[in-house]
Amino acid sequence: MNGYRKPLTTEDMWPLEAHNMASNCVQQFNKHWRPVTENKIKAPVNILPPILRTYGPSLALNSMLKLLSTLLTLSQPVILDRLITFLTASDQSVAEPDWIGYTYALLLFACPVLASVLDAQHGYWSNVIGLRIRTSITSILYEKAVKLSSNGRKDITAGDLVNLVSTDMKSIMFFLSFYHTLWVSPLKLLVSIGLLWAQLGAASLAGVIFMVIIVPINTYKTAIQGRLWTELRKLRGGRVSAITEILNHIKVLKLYAWEQCFIDKVTALRDREVDVLNQTFRSTVWTTFMFNSIGIVISIIIKKMNVYLNANEVNESFVDHKPNQRTPIVVKNGSFKWDNNCNDSVLKNINIEIERQSLVAVVGRVGAGKSSLLSAL
Repeated sequence: MNGYRKPLTTEDMWPLEAHNMASNCVQQFNKHWRPVTENKIKAPVNILPPILRTYGPSLALNSMLKLLSTLLTLSQPVILDRLITFLTASDQSVAEPDWIGYTYALLLFACPVLASVLDAQHGYWSNVIGLRIRTSITSILYEKAVKLSSNGRKDITAGDLVNLVSTDMKSIMFFLSFYHTLWVSPLKLLVSIGLLWAQLGAASLAGVIFMVIIVPINTYKTAIQGRLWTELRKLRGGRVSAITEILNHIKVLKLYAWEQCFIDKVTALRDREVDVLNQTFRSTVWTTFMFNSIGIVISIIIKKMNVYLNANEVNESFVDHKPNQRTPIVVKNGSFKWDNNCNDSVLKNINIEIERQSLVAVVGRVGAGKSSLLSAL
């Protein structure tokens, strides 16, 4: 409501947690960064080791959340298979107790819920850790900017610094959101192949062969996409540098009437940048399409699914759906058998009328046909 009554100010915002403040993030990072800079005479500076020493434990714990979430997700088809096996057990003498079935049903509900909670926590902490890393790196970049000598500034333009602070920081944030795919994807792939083999046998090899074929194609397209993003960053840096040069010498440009010349230069850089951006987006569309459609394609080429879809169905001409308020369930002279290949019917000459809201008990000895009657209904 405060934003409705008056413009919001910094005083209206809730206080930031101490360990997420920029001063604390930089202080923790500098504990590992300062020794590296003090030793730069002996060895070139590498920013990665201080980042890993500072935030490595947090990233490891966050990875454990993703691992647990992945295992819970992969357990769902196994639990579903056990539940279906429990419900369709034909030999009642060796059937598992009822509490086993209830446990399977409870796990089938609890596993995706818990996996969703862990996924949300993983995404939250990925963003938090990413912002802490971004804060630490941005701090040392600006600190470096004020310490550069004339010789150091010779090869580093303002556009390079802008790219480091904006585009490269976004790349780091993007990596921290998806770094887990480096180990989650192979795990999911191996477990999925194992589950498919257990359920479908040799029929699952068609999907495996398709994945083996498509992986090199996607790897090639991803490499092209990476080169395009690298070229895009260079072009963006060149454009920013040109605009900075124009703004710094705008009086000279007007004095010598060089405005159009520099406008053409910036426009040419921007046109090239847009062209590379279009190529990048087309490559991204291909990668996204393959990522979302590979599961569908694999399912289509598995023969077992086609066998299932071609299985016999109930002859709807034998069933009437006329509304009846008094007796909604009626069977007249019904004969039923489990398979068309059976010579004789399991149930013969069945006549039943079940009234609405009535309680009906089917009673009989073992093997008399109680389950068969319920299945027929």
